[in-house]
Amino acid sequence: MFFFLSCSGFPDEKQAEIDAKSVTSEMLKSNYELLEFIKTNAVEKDDPFLGLKIYEIEFKGKIKYLKDAYFYKYSKRKDISSLYSYEFELPKGIFGDILDSKIIEKKYDKINKNTIKEVTGSIGYVKKENGWEVQKSTKGNRFVKIKIIEK
Repeated sequence: MFFFLSCSGFPDEKQAEIDAKSVTSEMLKSNYELLEFIKTNAVEKDDPFLGLKIYEIEFKGKIKYLKDAYFYKYSKRKDISSLYSYEFELPKGIFGDILDSKIIEKKYDKINKNTIKEVTGSIGYVKKENGWEVQKSTKGNRFVKIKIIEK
């Protein structure tokens, strides 16, 4: 657990970049790498549900796919901008067998390894007695919100 305090009393852009890269790797199981981080905005706010002070840093950047990725075209979850919508193993049939390449082409969009996409996102910090800490989910994991910018 890391606590820090910058000169202004809030996490700075460099610390946010370090944290965002680290948390992205943890969260997304090293399937992506956050290559670029540019702060676009920051706001301090009260979280009425948790009763905490939150400092949220918004950013734009770029991610790189570290493995081939597949997006099921007919998914009920049509959010192609969500990094969680992608699979990183060859799609399998109901019996666990890898699908024929023609079926994969027909039903899945493939993103090749090393593809770079532009993203927007935010990382939140919670005010603690000794400084600011990266915000955690209800399961206790640190997290960053990231969305792919589709063009």
